[in-house]
Amino acid sequence: MNILLTGANGFVGKNLIPLIAKNNFLTLYDLRQPENHFESNCKIEFIKGDISVGENFSKINWEKLDLILHLAASGVKASNRNWKDCEAVNVNGVKNLLHAVECLHKIPRLIYPRTFYEDFIDKYEVLKKNPYFFTKYLATKYILEWAETNKSAQISFPKIYQAYGPGDDSGNVLSYTLQSLLSHSTAKLSSGNALRDWIYIDDLNDLFTLTINYNQQKQIEFLDFGTGILTTVKSMTEFLVKIIGCSDELLSFNSALDRQDVELISCAEHFLPGWLSKYPIEKGLNLFVNIERSKLSKSINLLKA
Repeated sequence: MNILLTGANGFVGKNLIPLIAKNNFLTLYDLRQPENHFESNCKIEFIKGDISVGENFSKINWEKLDLILHLAASGVKASNRNWKDCEAVNVNGVKNLLHAVECLHKIPRLIYPRTFYEDFIDKYEVLKKNPYFFTKYLATKYILEWAETNKSAQISFPKIYQAYGPGDDSGNVLSYTLQSLLSHSTAKLSSGNALRDWIYIDDLNDLFTLTINYNQQKQIEFLDFGTGILTTVKSMTEFLVKIIGCSDELLSFNSALDRQDVELISCAEHFLPGWLSKYPIEKGLNLFVNIERSKLSKSINLLKA
């Protein structure tokens, strides 16, 4: 297949590139070339561009595309969220993408990941004040409206739950806690009572590759990318302590730091046929710890050299 992947530098995108490129021709569209070295792979083409304005869209061979995996998004990192960028990338970017394909002889299938927070926008007013969640919600609505007048288009909406693993943003709770514990620093956390459906990055990669090759029968399909198991933040961080073998006194829980969406509870229910998680929590966390510990050890050795 010929696949266009946007957002190649994100946590999910950079992990998916080598997996997708094994059996497909891949066009990467992003503001900067991924750090991974794929220059020698003739199946991968990189096009630099800003999706919020459709920069260099003319360089994309739209007619040859079979599928678009649209991962590009602004505001995924909590530390870098603002309304201007989120609206430009998450809403205008989607509009530009759909406008580029709607006049094609054959519209390529679209895979557009959603965040599970979108399902609660109307229930939790605070979520409407979050530029990332709300603009992703608006983009989903726009795609569904667009599909009403473009009946030949096929769209998969995988809903991504709490992904974690090596290479994730250091501001995310498990990455932050792990780095704190490995450096023997106190991890200052909320109450830890929030229940989440945690999915290890390799399981998430597996679901994306299966969805790419999935024989979609309906015009619109909603899928869940999670394990269906709810675990508190507190339990996850305590697992990390157990694996590392450090003191649980390095975990500091404070309910005053709880966000207003702490009561939000959601887990995966609609799975791809036959899919089973290969990385239950203990296995995923063990891998996470071992990989990050190895990275830290290499960094220390380099400093000593």
